[in-house]
Amino acid sequence: MLGFFLLTIASFIIATDIDAATGINQQISFQGKVVNANGTNVANGSYTFVFSLYTVSSGGSNIWTESKSVTVTDGIFQTNLGDTTTLPGSVDFNTDNIYLGINFNADGEMSPRVRFTAAPYAFNAKKVGGLTV
Repeated sequence: MLGFFLLTIASFIIATDIDAATGINQQISFQGKVVNANGTNVANGSYTFVFSLYTVSSGGSNIWTESKSVTVTDGIFQTNLGDTTTLPGSVDFNTDNIYLGINFNADGEMSPRVRFTAAPYAFNAKKVGGLTV
């Protein structure tokens, strides 16, 4: 009887499915600080931001854009790019030339644009099963 009980427990453990992660969150966390022309923090509140991705450091046409209201506290804001307008859209992240343009409160796009750099996922994705892709 004890052998049957142990066999039943073993078959339950073996039959239990273990699921892998469903994938990565396809949004990009971004934070920054906005200040007035005199260097003081903008007033706390919600402001309209327009985030745009480009393949050039200046000029050109955006390849993705997202407009949203973001809360700013003591000049600091945090948002997830792609939570309003899905990424990647027409963005090819398989390049080292992606730049983020930011327009704060309809005041015109800030300069210079922010160049994207590698994230830990990218270093991992460069290898599949220990092999260089």
